[in-house]
Amino acid sequence: MNKKTILILGVSSSIGLPLTKKLLKQDYKIIGQYNSSNKEILGLKREYKDDLVLLKIDFSNQKQISKFLHFIDNDITTIDGLIHLVSPKINIKPIMKTTWEEVNQNLEIQFKSLFLTLKTCIKKLLQSDFKRIIVINSEIISQKSTTKGFTAYAIAKSAIDQYLNCLNAELSDKNFYINQISPTMFDSPLLDNIPKYVVEAQQSKSNITPCKSIIPKILYLLSNEGTQSKGQNFIVK
Repeated sequence: MNKKTILILGVSSSIGLPLTKKLLKQDYKIIGQYNSSNKEILGLKREYKDDLVLLKIDFSNQKQISKFLHFIDNDITTIDGLIHLVSPKINIKPIMKTTWEEVNQNLEIQFKSLFLTLKTCIKKLLQSDFKRIIVINSEIISQKSTTKGFTAYAIAKSAIDQYLNCLNAELSDKNFYINQISPTMFDSPLLDNIPKYVVEAQQSKSNITPCKSIIPKILYLLSNEGTQSKGQNFIVK
C-alpha cells in the first residue's frame, strides 16, 4: 500500500510536532512547513529521511511564499491531505487601538497561508482517493459574543471558517472530507503576549492539551472512520 502524503502547515508547533511524530510512526509521509527552527523536528528529519520533507517558510514573507508554492506545485507529485495549524502569537488590544497592519498580519499568516496553499495543491488533492483537509480554528468563532480584545485574531479565524464553508459547498460532490477543530485556549507559545491573568481565567474552565484533546481528533479524521465526518467543526473545551 502506498504511503499517504500529508502536507502540514505549522509542523513544529505545539500541535504539529507531536502530531508529526505519530503520523510518521503510522507510516505517513509528511511535507512540513515551519517558521521557527526546532531541534526535535530536525531530529525527526534525520531519523525518517525522505519520509519527512521540511520547508522553512515565513508566511509573512512574499518571496518565501512564492518559493514554497512553486515547490509544492512543481516538486511534489502527490498530496493526499492538508492539515493547517498556522497562527501568529495572539495580542489583546481594544478595537479602536487595533491597526489595519495587525488585522492584515493575522489574515496573511492564518487565512492567506491556507488560501494560497489550497489553491496550489487542490488539483493534487482531487487526484487522491483520500482527500482530507483539517484546519485548527478556534472556539472563538462559535461564541455568541466574541471576547473583547481579540479583534485581529477573531477576524482571521472567521474568514477561515467562511472560506471552508464555501469550499465545502463547491466540493461536496467530490468526496472531499473538510473539517475544522476549534479548541478553547490551551497552554501554547501563541499565548506569550497575553496577560497571565487572562490565560489563567480561560484555562480554569478547561484543561485541554494537544496530545490529549486535539491530536486524537485529527487522527480520527484521518482514519477510515473519519469519512463519517464532512463539513463539521468540532469544538474542543
